[in-house]
Amino acid sequence: MSDESWRRPSFRHSVVNKINDCIQSTGLNSSRNGQEMESHVFQRAQNKDEYLGFVARLILHIREIGQKQNVQQNSYDSEEEWVDR
Repeated sequence: MSDESWRRPSFRHSVVNKINDCIQSTGLNSSRNGQEMESHVFQRAQNKDEYLGFVARLILHIREIGQKQNVQQNSYDSEEEWVDR
Protein backbone atom coordinates (compact mmCIF):
# COMPACT_ATOMS: atom_id res chain seq x y z
CA MET A 1 0.00 0.00 0.00
CA SER A 2 1.50 3.36 -0.96
CA ASP A 3 1.62 6.13 1.61
CA GLU A 4 -1.36 7.93 0.06
CA SER A 5 -3.55 4.89 -0.61
CA TRP A 6 -5.22 5.34 2.77
CA ARG A 7 -6.82 8.51 1.39
CA ARG A 8 -8.56 6.71 -1.49
CA PRO A 9 -12.35 6.43 -1.23
CA SER A 10 -12.20 2.67 -1.82
CA PHE A 11 -9.84 2.15 1.11
CA ARG A 12 -11.83 4.46 3.36
CA HIS A 13 -15.04 2.64 2.39
CA SER A 14 -13.51 -0.68 3.46
CA VAL A 15 -12.65 0.89 6.83
CA VAL A 16 -16.22 2.18 7.19
CA ASN A 17 -17.49 -1.35 6.51
CA LYS A 18 -15.19 -2.78 9.21
CA ILE A 19 -16.37 -0.20 11.73
CA ASN A 20 -20.03 -0.90 10.86
CA ASP A 21 -19.42 -4.65 11.13
CA CYS A 22 -17.89 -4.15 14.56
CA ILE A 23 -20.82 -2.01 15.72
CA GLN A 24 -23.28 -4.58 14.41
CA SER A 25 -21.46 -7.56 15.93
CA THR A 26 -21.46 -5.94 19.37
CA GLY A 27 -25.14 -5.03 19.12
CA LEU A 28 -24.50 -1.43 20.08
CA ASN A 29 -27.07 1.23 19.37
CA SER A 30 -24.77 4.11 18.55
CA SER A 31 -25.93 7.61 17.71
CA ARG A 32 -23.08 7.75 15.18
CA ASN A 33 -22.56 5.38 12.30
CA GLY A 34 -19.33 4.02 10.86
CA GLN A 35 -19.22 6.70 8.18
CA GLU A 36 -19.29 9.51 10.74
CA MET A 37 -16.72 7.82 12.97
CA GLU A 38 -14.34 7.15 10.07
CA SER A 39 -14.71 10.72 8.83
CA HIS A 40 -13.76 12.07 12.24
CA VAL A 41 -10.72 9.78 12.40
CA PHE A 42 -9.71 10.69 8.83
CA GLN A 43 -9.86 14.42 9.59
CA ARG A 44 -7.63 14.01 12.64
CA ALA A 45 -5.01 11.79 11.00
CA GLN A 46 -1.89 13.34 9.54
CA ASN A 47 -0.56 10.17 7.89
CA LYS A 48 -1.34 6.52 7.19
CA ASP A 49 0.14 5.19 10.44
CA GLU A 50 -1.81 7.66 12.54
CA TYR A 51 -5.03 6.90 10.62
CA LEU A 52 -4.65 3.14 11.06
CA GLY A 53 -3.79 3.62 14.75
CA PHE A 54 -6.91 5.72 15.30
CA VAL A 55 -9.06 3.15 13.48
CA ALA A 56 -7.59 0.30 15.54
CA ARG A 57 -8.24 2.15 18.80
CA LEU A 58 -11.78 3.00 17.68
CA ILE A 59 -12.56 -0.64 16.91
CA LEU A 60 -11.11 -1.78 20.25
CA HIS A 61 -13.16 0.88 22.03
CA ILE A 62 -16.37 -0.26 20.30
CA ARG A 63 -15.64 -3.87 21.28
CA GLU A 64 -14.95 -2.91 24.91
CA ILE A 65 -18.20 -0.97 25.14
CA GLY A 66 -20.05 -3.90 23.59
CA GLN A 67 -18.54 -6.33 26.09
CA LYS A 68 -19.44 -4.08 29.03
CA GLN A 69 -22.97 -3.70 27.70
CA ASN A 70 -23.31 -7.48 27.31
CA VAL A 71 -22.00 -8.10 30.84
CA GLN A 72 -24.47 -5.58 32.25
CA GLN A 73 -27.33 -7.10 30.24
CA ASN A 74 -26.42 -10.63 31.36
CA SER A 75 -26.24 -9.43 34.97
CA TYR A 76 -29.63 -7.79 34.63
CA ASP A 77 -31.10 -10.93 33.05
CA SER A 78 -29.70 -13.05 35.91
CA GLU A 79 -31.22 -10.70 38.50
CA GLU A 80 -34.58 -10.84 36.74
CA GLU A 81 -34.42 -14.62 36.63
CA TRP A 82 -33.60 -14.77 40.35
CA VAL A 83 -36.45 -12.37 41.24
CA ASP A 84 -38.95 -14.34 39.12
CA ARG A 85 -38.33 -17.51 41.13
